Amino acid sequence: MTTIKTNHPKPQQTRGSNLLINQVEAFEIPVNYGQLVIHPNSTDIEYEEFKPSQEELIQKLNIIINQIDIEKVFVDDALRSKLEPLQHELETLSDLAKPIKSKPKYL
Repeated sequence: MTTIKTNHPKPQQTRGSNLLINQVEAFEIPVNYGQLVIHPNSTDIEYEEFKPSQEELIQKLNIIINQIDIEKVFVDDALRSKLEPLQHELETLSDLAKPIKSKPKYL
């Protein structure tokens, strides 16, 4: 979305977006996870998508896991069946979530 300001050269901040102002125009740029690319000789705005880091994905997974009602899924066969294709990945993640046991070193 673009907002044009001609009388107000002061920078403004709006929630959920950044407002960039030059001497004549102000462009309201929505905040997103991609990188915004503005070509100087073009009126088109393109977004480059970047894959989230593994840390960001784990944080999102943590949020999702805490929102799942395990008791509800346990008794609902239709919901359980949706987890079956993910069984291997879930078991692997479960193994990764366990603390690493240090092996005793004998002298």
